[in-house]
Amino acid sequence: MAKFDISGSASRQTGLSQQDRNNAIRMEFEPYSKPPQQLPEQTTRIEPMSEYVKPPTAPAQQPSGALPLPLQTVEWEGRKDKQGNLLVYKLPIGDMGGNFEVAGINDRYHPEAFKAISSLPAQERAKAAAEYIQGYTAPLVEKLPQALQPFTQDLAFNRGLGGATKYIQQGLNTLQLQDEYRRAELDPNRRKFIPGLEARIRNRLSTFGQG
Repeated sequence: MAKFDISGSASRQTGLSQQDRNNAIRMEFEPYSKPPQQLPEQTTRIEPMSEYVKPPTAPAQQPSGALPLPLQTVEWEGRKDKQGNLLVYKLPIGDMGGNFEVAGINDRYHPEAFKAISSLPAQERAKAAAEYIQGYTAPLVEKLPQALQPFTQDLAFNRGLGGATKYIQQGLNTLQLQDEYRRAELDPNRRKFIPGLEARIRNRLSTFGQG
């Protein structure tokens, strides 16, 4: 960096006063010594979460007059005494469900639950049976959309979790095939798609099918 002589002799040589010389040097260095100018801070709009998150909705209500899901199954399965309480009853020969049952809970497939519920006072059995049915079917039912839960809960209790899964899979495949058959009847050009769909369903069942 060049050295500047700001002595009196230098001032006399240039014809500038000491103050003028100092001001000239200061103006020379000012662009480098001045602190960087701060840009005005931009304000970013923070969008409310409500623009992205839907407000919670109330759970779907059951049809008027309908019982809570497991109690509906108890109502269909159970036999009652004159007071409206659940009975423990003997199963007919060949039923394959054991010897005794209460609200569909038999001593063959649900031995512990049957023992506990059948030993309760009659007026307490319905609530206990409903709680057991709900817990027994929950691993499948709770994974499904609400619209499918009532049907599936009763099916899963009646045929077991594996049986219900199998029936649902087979039913969906059958519905898809029937729909394609109807389309082909209306439009013969669609018949060429049927073999491919049938093969697709066979592959689907062999890969993902239950039972």
